[in-house]
Amino acid sequence: MRLAHDAGEKVRLAPPAAGALRRHAIAVRSLPMLACAMEVTVYILRCSDGSYYTGLTKQEIEARVWEHNARTYDGYTAKRLPVELVFTETYDRIVDAIARERQIKGWCAARRRH
Repeated sequence: MRLAHDAGEKVRLAPPAAGALRRHAIAVRSLPMLACAMEVTVYILRCSDGSYYTGLTKQEIEARVWEHNARTYDGYTAKRLPVELVFTETYDRIVDAIARERQIKGWCAARRRH
């Protein structure tokens, strides 16, 4: 967050709430890692039961879909195989990909189909 003010003007900030400094320090340390440039793919899979799974990955999308179908991880798709890739979007910043994934996960299944 950036504060805008006139040159020479003193800016007073209210003291932080109890525990806020600790949370802020953790958030500041993690920001450079989250903001660094990398290719991240947001994807939607159609599962065998007709439901949809939304995720994101930094690896090649084909490899990630293969991991889902190979049951590499025990999760939502493991009991709904096989899965089919139906949508991808690629982002340069992970924070943008996370925001998009959250947006899509907030949609109902009918909207994800379109």
